[in-house]
Amino acid sequence: MYKVLIADDETMILKGLQQIINWEEHGAEIVACAKDGIEAMKIVEQTPIHILITDIKMPNMDGLELIRAIRGKGLNIKIVILSSYDDFGFVKEASKLGIENYLLKPVEEEELSDTLLHSIQKIDQELRMDIQNRQNYNIVKENILNRWVTHSIRNDELAERAGFLQINLAYPMYMVCLISISSHYRLTVDERNPDYLSFSALNICQEILGRNGNPVLFNNLSGDLIIIFAWNHGEIDEDQIHKLLEQCILKINQYLKIDISVALGSVENGYPYVHKSYQHAYKLKDYRLLPPNSVVNYEQLKRNTAHFEDDFTIDYDSLKSAILSNNKTEALLCVDAIFGRLKNRTDVTSEYVLGLTAEMLFHIFGTLQLPGNHMDEIHRRTGHALFDILRAHPKTDLSEWLKLFIGNYMDQLETTYESIHPTIKSILQYIDGHYAEEMSLKTLSNTFNVSTAYLGQLFKKTTGDMFSNYLNRIRIEKSKELLAQTTLKSNQISTMIGFTNVTYFSNIFKKFVGVYPIEYRKALAKVTKPAPAD
Repeated sequence: MYKVLIADDETMILKGLQQIINWEEHGAEIVACAKDGIEAMKIVEQTPIHILITDIKMPNMDGLELIRAIRGKGLNIKIVILSSYDDFGFVKEASKLGIENYLLKPVEEEELSDTLLHSIQKIDQELRMDIQNRQNYNIVKENILNRWVTHSIRNDELAERAGFLQINLAYPMYMVCLISISSHYRLTVDERNPDYLSFSALNICQEILGRNGNPVLFNNLSGDLIIIFAWNHGEIDEDQIHKLLEQCILKINQYLKIDISVALGSVENGYPYVHKSYQHAYKLKDYRLLPPNSVVNYEQLKRNTAHFEDDFTIDYDSLKSAILSNNKTEALLCVDAIFGRLKNRTDVTSEYVLGLTAEMLFHIFGTLQLPGNHMDEIHRRTGHALFDILRAHPKTDLSEWLKLFIGNYMDQLETTYESIHPTIKSILQYIDGHYAEEMSLKTLSNTFNVSTAYLGQLFKKTTGDMFSNYLNRIRIEKSKELLAQTTLKSNQISTMIGFTNVTYFSNIFKKFVGVYPIEYRKALAKVTKPAPAD
């Protein structure tokens, strides 16, 4: 209901206006009446009013003074004035201040009804425009913020837009937080709209964080919630932010019934380097063995892992092949060979071994693919491996730990794989070996002698994913390996993994990973770059 205020010094007019039409049918209600402008202004200051119907001539403060006072406060109230035939001069003056109509006394029912409906229609239109403008503003803001964290906007352009976006770029310290709905861990099997979940998570975090760390919240193109923290020296520290984010996790778990992964990037000096913090946070997201509902801090991880030497390479393909083919003996021999090479080096520290073990876990298990919720179950059963090794005692034999982990993993992998439909199992094996070839449901249906429609339904039912999406995910995971382990260009990688168009490959990569291939490689290079010698 739109709220109406009537101001007139004649009691009969006040009573008559309340009864002349059915206000409720017009979508309005009279919330107050006033005998003069002063009384009316007090009501306006205390109660939200949409429409004011006021007499021109009143004691103490007349209608014209009342309108000036309302406009002086910048209030967008629709105003209808009541006048007599000899008030035209006042009406003309009031028109300059913005009125909807003037009604001659005695007021006609039809004229009042039409004026009221017209005023409400204008209010509705303005509300729609306001919503549209806010949506457009949010779209522009989100676009600029995404360009900021992905380093695709010039610093001078960002500085120009900062005022419009109400963003303070003067803080000396910045840190990016990335919150994503966990793909491997869910409190409930939930098919709710992901946009609704992202919006709700953003609101929960906004309420908890308040002004602590001067957060700027938005969603990136992958739907992840991004928080840019900014602060002056001594205002807040990482531990405080960590605790606030833990509160966010608890509330999101409680209200949305979902699991989330929270990654904190590096602390950077100045707004031009925010993209580095974002890259580090996004790198952490790729560690699929990170536990849900906990805050992972890049700075802490960096302190606990080693920088990797360029001359120490690992044949991850052979190790993954042994795991997928369920050749446990071969897989464990691969691990022994890797650690055997480490023992022959004099420059290897326990921190280096720990860091390398973490990197091996990422490469091996972060890129293995199983359909639907099968991978989820394996991750639940195998535990939070990366955190286990980061907490490992320096004297822990990580070679034996890793072999035990891989053995348990393979046992669970075999149990899980046996439950997959035999046709889909064969197709998944085929995809893994032929992902670089031209492939579609139609070609697969011909190869495996099933109808295209049936295969599409069976594939979706078994894997929980559309075939094209599953194939693209496999290809993108392969491309991430090539970006990390080779110096091949994007167009070469695109061809090697089955994309004929490098632009299409780049767009699909960004859809799945959140950044373009070249940005992903730069982020990897910065994370794994050896520390400078003291």
